[in-house]
Amino acid sequence: MSSGFEWYVTQDEERWTLADAATREDAIAFGRVEFNGKGFMICEASKIPLDFHLNADWILDRLEQSNEEATDQEGDGLFMNKPTVAQQNELDNIIAAQIEAWAERRNLRPTSFMFAEQRGEETIPELQDEAP
Repeated sequence: MSSGFEWYVTQDEERWTLADAATREDAIAFGRVEFNGKGFMICEASKIPLDFHLNADWILDRLEQSNEEATDQEGDGLFMNKPTVAQQNELDNIIAAQIEAWAERRNLRPTSFMFAEQRGEETIPELQDEAP
């Protein structure tokens, strides 16, 4: 298995289940148990990475709205000087790092639904009962 790729199994090609598998053979064994010997598909895939970056304009706009009563609506609003693009990028990065650290401390594993890449898709046939 290459870096970032994991084995998945499915019977409907829409809902893929992460297989507890390091190899193709392990994925097949996992699928046989998961689907009670019925046919299924396997593949290696990597998920789309999630991005915790937020748009600083959106954040600052929300801050301004939540403090609307206390700020000068006719003047500068929340800040005397509007943050520069570099300052907004810095805010984006700080917030993303804090969200990631918060999730890590709580053992939360955010994951995307969609695959970024998929390879080695293969149909595994149903197990046939052996004749006595």
